[in-house]
Amino acid sequence: MMVVMNTVLGCMMVLCLIFVSKTWPWKVSYAVFAIANFSIAYLDFIN
Repeated sequence: MMVVMNTVLGCMMVLCLIFVSKTWPWKVSYAVFAIANFSIAYLDFIN
């Protein structure tokens, strides 16, 4: 179940990154992406 959730979240984040990179500066979108990845890794670590 966690693998499925991670896959869905990963796909959503890639789509969000593509969308955001079209509207925001590249460095801002990269920072948001890094923070999101870190938070997901942190949640996995807790669980």
